[in-house]
Formats: sequence, structure tokens, C-alpha cells
Amino acid sequence: MRLSTLEKQVLSGIADAHAQGGIVLAQMARAEVDQREYSTHGFRTFFRIDAVGRHLDRALWKTEHMPTAHARHPALRGRASFTLVIADGFICCLEASSHRERWPTDEARFVIEK
Repeated sequence: MRLSTLEKQVLSGIADAHAQGGIVLAQMARAEVDQREYSTHGFRTFFRIDAVGRHLDRALWKTEHMPTAHARHPALRGRASFTLVIADGFICCLEASSHRERWPTDEARFVIEK
């Protein structure tokens, strides 16, 4: 499986806003989607990536420091949140949540906040 358009936009937004964005982009270019799970309130996309190249900073491996992004969608009252999970210095999973609102079916209408 390949990254969806929304996943690419979110990961690019995270990379643009992060000091180690170049490493995120380099890893994103090598990543393949291993699994994508949708729920009523979001999704989780798990990545398969070869463990070569530069690692992301060890501080990002802690949940409270993992890179995030937010997006708006006309079907949501609030913002959707996206968290990039880092494991052993590599992107591992992208978690999306609409915070108790039903996840929109038309993902093309998301606008990533800068």
C-alpha cells in the first residue's frame, strides 16, 4: 500500500514545522504502508521502513514529544489531530483522531493548519 494524499500532506506539514523535518521527509520517501486501520473517530497507519539512514532525535521517542499536526474539515466542529509515532528513531505510525466526532469520509477536504 502507498501513503494516501492526506497522509503525505500531514507528514509534509509535520516536517515543515519540525527542526528534524528533513529526516522525516527522507524516511517518508522510503516508507511503505504496512497496515491502515480506520475507526469511527480516525485511523492509524503503520509504516514499514528499512532501519538505515539518520535517526530522529531520541527526545522524540517519548509520547509527549512526538511530532503533531492539526487539520480542519467542514464536517468537523473541532480540529483533527495527527501524531507521528517514532520508534527507535524511525517513523512507525501516524495516528489521526477527530476527538469523538465521526471521521469524515471525504478526506480530500481536510486543510492542514500551518
